[in-house]
This record gives sequence, C-alpha cells and structure tokens, in this order.
Amino acid sequence: MEATPARRRVAFWLVVPLLVAVSVVGSVASPASAQTTLRQAAADDFFVGAALGNNFLSNPTYANIAGSQFSSVTAENSMKWDTTEPSPNQFNFGPGNQIVQFAQQNNQHVYGHTLVWHSQTPSWVQSLGSCDQLLSAMRNHITALLTQWPDVGRWDVVNEVIDDNGGQFRNSFWFQRCGSTYIAEAFRAARQADPDAVLCMNDYSIDGINTKSDAYFQLVQQLRSQGVPINCMSFQAHLILGQVPSSMQQNLQRFANINGIDEIWITELDIRIPRPVDSQELQQQAADYRRVYEICQNVPKCAGVTVWGVHDGQSWVDSTFPEFDSPLLWDDNFQPKPAFNAVLDQLGGGNNNQPPSAPTGLTATAGETNIQLTWNASAGATEYQILRAPGASGGTFTQVGTSTTTSFNDTGLPTNTTFRYQVTASNANGTSQPSNTVVATTGDDSQTPGPGGCTAAATVQTEWGEGYVIQPVLVTNTGTSTVTSWEVSFTLPAGHTLVNMWNAQPSGTTGTITAENMSYNGTLAPNSNTNFGFQVNRPSGDTSTPASFSCSAS
Repeated sequence: MEATPARRRVAFWLVVPLLVAVSVVGSVASPASAQTTLRQAAADDFFVGAALGNNFLSNPTYANIAGSQFSSVTAENSMKWDTTEPSPNQFNFGPGNQIVQFAQQNNQHVYGHTLVWHSQTPSWVQSLGSCDQLLSAMRNHITALLTQWPDVGRWDVVNEVIDDNGGQFRNSFWFQRCGSTYIAEAFRAARQADPDAVLCMNDYSIDGINTKSDAYFQLVQQLRSQGVPINCMSFQAHLILGQVPSSMQQNLQRFANINGIDEIWITELDIRIPRPVDSQELQQQAADYRRVYEICQNVPKCAGVTVWGVHDGQSWVDSTFPEFDSPLLWDDNFQPKPAFNAVLDQLGGGNNNQPPSAPTGLTATAGETNIQLTWNASAGATEYQILRAPGASGGTFTQVGTSTTTSFNDTGLPTNTTFRYQVTASNANGTSQPSNTVVATTGDDSQTPGPGGCTAAATVQTEWGEGYVIQPVLVTNTGTSTVTSWEVSFTLPAGHTLVNMWNAQPSGTTGTITAENMSYNGTLAPNSNTNFGFQVNRPSGDTSTPASFSCSAS
C-alpha cells in the first residue's frame, strides 16, 4: 500500500508569517482588487503555483509577487540534472536551496521538477554506455536529490517520455539503452528515497484526449498494474490562445479514475498570443485562463495549477515561439493582466461579484441553411447564450443554444429567411446584457461586407514517418477593403487525419477541410495578414501532403 499523499503530510512550512517575502524591499504591483491574493482566494487544499527563476529573485517586485500570490513554487531550472549534478557525484544544491529557502520563508509548498528527462541532462550521463550504468547513475541522482530536499512534497519523476509521433516512446538516450524499463525504475528509486512524496509523470500536448494522451493513459495503467509507485499525473498545458481543449476536463478525469492515482496537476500553464497582441485577445486569454482553473477545480483529485513563470518578461515563449507573446498573468512591467483578474475571480477572490460584461463584436456569416456567429470573449464568462428573433425587426428573441467558446453555428434553418441574433454571457453571478444585434439571411450572398479577396500560402514546417506539421498557412487580404472573416479550404490525402489546428477552426478531420478564422484574427486590413497551422497523422510510408490551399474572405 502506498503512503498517504504528501499533500496531507506536509502542505506548507510554518516558518514566518504568511505572505512575507524574502529580503524584499518595495511593493508589488497592485492587482485589480486589493482585498485578496490568488493564494488567499484559493481553497485550502488547492495549490496556486508559479515556476521561479533564480536570477529574478533579486528583483523586489518579482519576489514580492512570487511570495505573496502563490502557495506553491517550482524551480524552473535549478533542480534539473545539469544544474544539480554537472559531474559524477559532484552535486550543486545551491540554486535549488535558494528556491527552497524562498518557499520556507513564504510558507509555500515546493513542487520538484524534474528528476529524469532527455533534455538538460549532462553529457557524462548521456555517454554512459550501458543500461546498468545509466540506471545506477539515475538511482544515485534521485536518492541524492530526495535526501537533500526531504520536504519537497511532489516530484516530476520522469518528464516527456512519449514522443509526438503516434504515441510511441521517445527515442531518447534512456530508451536507446534501456527501453522503457528506466521509467519504472525511476519511480521505484524515488519511492525508496521518500516513502511519502507524491510521484508524478509530466508531459506537454496531452491536455486533451488525443493519440499522445491515450498512450500515457495506457502507460499509467500498465505501470500501476505492475506495482510501480506512480500516484500522480501532471499536464503541462502550454496552450495557444483560444485552444483550451474541449476534452480537457474529461481527459484529466479519466486519469484521476485510474486506481492508485491520488493527484492530478496542471504544472506549466501558459497561454501564448499571436503577435501583435490587442485588448480583445487579452480578454480571450482571460477567458481561457479562467477555463483551465475551472477544469482543475471540477476534477476532485486535481491538486493545483502552476503557471510557468510570474510575468511575461520571464517567459520562455519569447525565445522559443517568437511569433507569440504575452503568455502569463502579469505583463513585462509586472502589471496584472485581465487573465490575473479572471483567475482571481474563478478562485473566489476579488470584488468582482458581478455578471460578466456583454459580449462585443458579434458578427454573422450566412450559408444556405446555417448562420455562423462569432464574437469577442467576455472576461469572467463561463457560458454564452445565443438568442434569435425572426425577421429584420419585430418578434421576440428566444434562446436557441449555448456555447463555452466564442462561436456558434445555427444549423437546419430554412433558406432565404432573415433572422436577428444577440449573445449574452453568464457566470455564477448572473447574466450580462445582450451584445450588439446582427441581421443575417440564409442563402443570401448579397450581405458580403464589401469587396475582399485573400490568398493562402502554406509551408510544411516539419515531417516524420507518420505525420507532419504545416505552419504557417499565411492568409493575406489581397482586396481593397477590410475583411472581417476568412476561410481557407484544402484537401487531405486519403488516410490522413487532422489531429490539431491552431489559430483557426476546422470543419472536420479528414478529406476536404475548411479552416475558418477565430474571433480574434478574422479582421484584416488590405495587404495585412495572419496565419494558422495544423498537425496531421498519415499512414506509415506515405510522404504526401495537401497539394493546394484556396482562400475566400468577406
């Protein structure tokens, strides 16, 4: 039988009074509500965490936010192997000790990251010639770290062991020497070193139900059936604006239902926005952040959410994804963003006991028997209600559907018929006033708003045996007037399946697919452009990709 999870064994250190930051002079940037902080707003057994960089702790504003807002901290880099054991048996605990001491002085939990990984591992480890040598070094390393930091309650024991290509094991130096056996051995070594710690497996792009998360679901069940002491699954959640997976809560819940899994974590949350960033996108980001925290709250075993950094100036996104920006809760100048206020409100804090504001920017695109609606997100909204009235005037608005995103397709309508639409937003505090009203007529091509045209130019970014990524598909307004919507059509070869698309909404997953703009990137001035991308699985040995892309705009 496994030990009681560390969440109930040692949640915090009681060293100094709550919310006193270490060696801090100066004041934190004031949040929208001065009545509470994220950690005060959260339930007692729900951790709100942040990844900390050692080089930022000397900044008093950074340290004050990190110490006052969060109840859990993760060392962004200073507990990884290349820092802690750069040479065999030569340990460097100083940077990790700094994070632990900061947490102790601010009454915070420490989440350990990471013990075994294919990256940021010293060359002396990677050059070990046999599995026995690797496992011996691994056991020694794990024992040393868990002995050094016995009060770290949770650890990412193994990190990113499944590849992105078809749910296979990553072909790392670990796998090349030992197959998949190193995974179980890592967990056994960690449990021997600390009988009480919560032991997690961690990866990216597994937040929703997909091929990769399916592979992990099978792996965790297999490990548990073999008596391997894994009792936690963690999901990184490096997300793109508007792309919180619709299956995320279902996915987290299925892992929580595995016998012996005591905790679920969201460990590296950030939500990056395509450049340039505007106020509408920041509102959409706020709605996305709120949704992720809500999902964790809705899964009883989800113990907490950690954001991967404190402010935008710290984030890895700028260097890794230069076409994106603004992924965190505070901006480059430590000012709280709409996302901070949304999270604070979702956790139950702040002074926002009001319904969300009315949605803005409602637009309608009519087809033969359907009308597609899009609008801008309302911060604080958990659901949108779609209202319809007959004719261009008169009649009564009635609700015809709901949505948790910022779009809705009203289908099965009679042709050549006019309707009016409004959208309201709601949360636990009530329902907003209606949005602006739009009028649309099915089967009527005359409502296209002005002359417009567009082109779509696609680039194959990367390919592998059983799939490929096309990024970017550059959509350019070649017309003389601003367009407010666009769509790109292409045909996947036989046997190809779309598995993910970002910055556009796909009509399906096979055959001919139409990618429609999101609410935040549909408006393009003449000669301006935006882009989207997607990932496809294909049969082994098939090297084909879509041959052509067509674009239309209105």
